[in-house]
Amino acid sequence: MIKKFTEPPFWEDILTEEPIYQKLIINFDIIEKELIRLHKIGKFTKLFYKYPVQKKNLKLKGTDWWFIDEDTNWKISPIFGAKHDKNIHKRTSKFKVYYYEFIAFIVRILCPQTTNLLIQDFKDGKILNASIPVLYPNSEIRPHRHPTFNNKHRMNYHLCVTEDPEAYLTVGYETKSWKRGEIIAFKNSGPYRHSVVHNGKNIRIILMLELDVDYLKQYGVFKGERVKDESKD
Repeated sequence: MIKKFTEPPFWEDILTEEPIYQKLIINFDIIEKELIRLHKIGKFTKLFYKYPVQKKNLKLKGTDWWFIDEDTNWKISPIFGAKHDKNIHKRTSKFKVYYYEFIAFIVRILCPQTTNLLIQDFKDGKILNASIPVLYPNSEIRPHRHPTFNNKHRMNYHLCVTEDPEAYLTVGYETKSWKRGEIIAFKNSGPYRHSVVHNGKNIRIILMLELDVDYLKQYGVFKGERVKDESKD
């Protein structure tokens, strides 16, 4: 018997009318300009740091933390939210959390229009975290799920700034490639595991938001239930 979930792996077709989603699409040109400029500055500074590699194979409520290794070139620049994220505190030191917050302060200064677009939704608790992840070619992020954010499930919005058709995101049983100016949405806290393979030549840059699923329930997001599929492997 194959266990499946009633939830879809990807949510962007369901959330097109959600205000934050629309805000990102309408203001894409502004966001793109600021993020590309930030990345150029970041080449000569420490504004983008390598995503912390988990030193221990932690198991937190059934989730998987052992999903990247030293060979994976995945860098990130925070906008806001790190010091409030209990999961970040669990996987790194207090000093690094404050260091990330200092970087976020600089990023907000360098990306003022993007910050202004998002800051009120962050203060209202709709956006739980915001960052700018950069994935380089020949990188792999193995299948995993994140724990809930302060006991809240999270929806990821990936607004693609630079794309590569050979960079793929798999959530559950479905695989997609990022496209410039478009959003991919999925729950990073489950029920499905997600993974990434980048076999292309171009750097992939996205704006990544983590939204509170409770806020999104009014737009059709629900908690999935396990159902049994009578088919066999």
